[in-house]
Amino acid sequence: MKTSELVERYLACRRAAGTRCESGAKHLRRLSRFARDTDRLTRGNVEKALLTDGRLTLTSRMRRSTFAVFFRWCVARGFLREMPHLPELPRNLPRRRPHIFSDDEIRRLLSARHERRDGASGIAAECVRTILLLAYALGLRISETLSLKLKDVDTAS
Repeated sequence: MKTSELVERYLACRRAAGTRCESGAKHLRRLSRFARDTDRLTRGNVEKALLTDGRLTLTSRMRRSTFAVFFRWCVARGFLREMPHLPELPRNLPRRRPHIFSDDEIRRLLSARHERRDGASGIAAECVRTILLLAYALGLRISETLSLKLKDVDTAS
């Protein structure tokens, strides 16, 4: 049986149960690209599907968890005779070091906002500049920057 067909069956079953599984679907479709048929769910193909650019990442941990649930579902319904081998992941995966921009890179980033077309994103150039400066000055992550609300700003002082 094709792995992609089995993945779609599994996802349909999960959705029918009311589960949203967009990220899981993405991980399982990735697995089906590495192992097109269920008989090709070998240790090597599963390991390749776990890696990102040939290395372990935090996403590898999520993929492994998704694969394990999917494989258990397949075995319980008789699509697979046994669970394919899932490698153990190291407890502490290496973290990617943050990039610290040089003064020159910051200047180029702030001047680049003038080069974009007006109205391309619907955000005024001054607003983009303010967002960039705020994120840089406060060391905010992207998610923290995007979740800022007007009430977070102290306009009294």
